[in-house]
Amino acid sequence: MPNKRIINGINDNVKPYFYNSKGELTKYGLACGYSQKCEFKGKRLELYMEYNCIHVRQFDSLTNNLDFWNSFDDNLTNARKRYNQVVKENFQTKG
Repeated sequence: MPNKRIINGINDNVKPYFYNSKGELTKYGLACGYSQKCEFKGKRLELYMEYNCIHVRQFDSLTNNLDFWNSFDDNLTNARKRYNQVVKENFQTKG
């Protein structure tokens, strides 16, 4: 049995189908149930797909409240733009 190369917990043979060259989930990966998540200072941001709708939502785990929930009808480009905008505004350390 050949050795399988594991990168970040993902089998290297599977990686090209689920992730693009930037390391972001592809539409296929999202459709298979994978989700992209980011956590920072009590906030949790998620990008996931449900049927043909792509969702971006943010929770405040300290207060257990939903900060926002945006849905995009089968438009991964716009959903990814929203996700990356929130990451840039709220999740990156300012130095």
